Amino acid sequence: MDIIRQIELYYANMTKSERAAADAIMADMQIVAEQPIKEAAQAYGVSATTLVRLAKRLGLSGYSELAFQTKNYLTEHRITPSKKAQQAPEMASLIQSFIGAFEQMITPEVENAVAQLATALHGKHRILAVGLGHSGLAAEHLKYLMLGRGLFISTVTDGILIERLPPLMQSDDLIIIFSSSAAVDTYANIFKRASKKDITFALVTMNPNAPVLQKADIQLVLPMVHSLDTDAKGIRYIDSRPVFDVLVSCLTRYYSDVYPNA
Repeated sequence: MDIIRQIELYYANMTKSERAAADAIMADMQIVAEQPIKEAAQAYGVSATTLVRLAKRLGLSGYSELAFQTKNYLTEHRITPSKKAQQAPEMASLIQSFIGAFEQMITPEVENAVAQLATALHGKHRILAVGLGHSGLAAEHLKYLMLGRGLFISTVTDGILIERLPPLMQSDDLIIIFSSSAAVDTYANIFKRASKKDITFALVTMNPNAPVLQKADIQLVLPMVHSLDTDAKGIRYIDSRPVFDVLVSCLTRYYSDVYPNA
């Protein structure tokens, strides 16, 4: 079990006290990995009961299993650097974090979703790739890569245009939304409109708890990128948006392989 992935998965459903405990653990994982529950609770500034509730929330039997899984995570991610990595330890750590994230994408679920999306791209007359802010760069990336395969994709990457898009959506459209958080307030009207028409809706997100995820015809949940900090005790997050670009490149290559004459 990847304990950090479990925390990310259940974080949105945690109570305030559970989130405080989860944040404290991610800031210094070594405490829970090595200390008994009473000492760990005191160090984190939470109650022992909260730590037990957090463990249960994560699907664990209790604090002992939480400590065990955290210790396993630290052991697995403390990689003995190669001679080359020792010469540039910071870069080695960052690159290894991306490699770890990419390995999480090697699943039947991701491959099946990529295959579904490639099929939808091939079968639709009008395709819109939607993304706000930095997520819009992934939409633009897909547009230009697929243009080289003879497929035109319209992009909608402005907040005002996204608000005005729903009435313009047509039956048999393919709508691909790139969004790290998949915030309901940003895309609510698109989801509502897509459900009323014969529109294929694909969601590419990093939020496995997004309420709208289950409404998507094609679901792609990508990993966030994180690594141990320089003291190898806590978690530091890294800008994960390049993961979108890797997914887009893989999708484009898959499409070309399956439809070479498209």
